[in-house]
Amino acid sequence: MSAVYMKQQQNMGKVGAMLLNGLLLLLGESPLRW
Repeated sequence: MSAVYMKQQQNMGKVGAMLLNGLLLLLGESPLRW
């Protein structure tokens, strides 16, 4: 594994976590707000 590949995987993990958190927030809060 190259350092660049590992860094890309880390970035993808961060983006994935952010998207997951956003989805959970939308799913969890939408019913309460609307």
